[in-house]
Amino acid sequence: MSNPLVTYAMPCHRQADYVEEALRSAFDQTYQPLQIVIVDDASPDGSHDIIHRLARGYDGPHEVRVLRNKSRQGVETYNRLMKVARGALVVIGHCDDIALPHRVERIVEAWRRTGASVLSSNAVTIDHEGRGDKHFAHEDDADLDAAFIARNGWNSRMHGATLAWEPAVFDVFGGLSRERSALSTDWVLPFRGALLNGFHYIGEPLIKLRRHRSSRSYVLVRHGGGDQRSEAILANAIANWLYLLHTLKQVEASASLAPQPEGLEATIKVNLLTAIKNWTTCRNRLSAQGMRAIWTADPPTD
Repeated sequence: MSNPLVTYAMPCHRQADYVEEALRSAFDQTYQPLQIVIVDDASPDGSHDIIHRLARGYDGPHEVRVLRNKSRQGVETYNRLMKVARGALVVIGHCDDIALPHRVERIVEAWRRTGASVLSSNAVTIDHEGRGDKHFAHEDDADLDAAFIARNGWNSRMHGATLAWEPAVFDVFGGLSRERSALSTDWVLPFRGALLNGFHYIGEPLIKLRRHRSSRSYVLVRHGGGDQRSEAILANAIANWLYLLHTLKQVEASASLAPQPEGLEATIKVNLLTAIKNWTTCRNRLSAQGMRAIWTADPPTD
């Protein structure tokens, strides 16, 4: 049986220090046929110039296409990637991480075996210099259903940097929305997959996940400590519980999607209300100290 075309999709924003290594790891993928699509999300730091230079000099077997957003689009960059993706499966690749050469090959093997609509994998975490060998998540393969995600929300097996999905995940539910989740893809996409033909996690590490202070999750969610960090994490969770609830409503309104087990909506609502309560408590403690949220477009310097 011939291999299906797969798209390796790379959204990029302000990763000039790491994008060359990330893109070369895409070029080094052993799987064929492979379409590599990179969309630079209006990076101000020269990331696009690096991408353009590497793509122009590439003479390997993969198809390479480079696009650039005129203005910052955030998670909606994924929608532009999907408009040009021609693969039967789309594998995401963040521009600060390093994919192992057999990453796409292993994901396709698992996809063919399980028929899952969305897949993810384990990862090895590295620092800004590429050092580290700690596994990010569980080492055993697993199938997570919609009920599990509704009960537990995000967990380490759902990391957005490791995801792959069938085009139906966007065709059925539509594009991603900055209004519903300005930061995360790793709640709603696994949930969409679980609602379709399943979400499968591969326990083998297939990517080197870089932890550094200019990463989007660090700047917007994990910077700081104590109640400051907790407030940001809870605010992100509230947005994503609402996004899951919206996604479930789409299923209920669609005649083409299979009905889901009873209780999913109630479970999500309970978790949403709990997150709101915890966020309120945290916000009140910070307010009592005269502290307020500070938003910045620049990486922290401390």
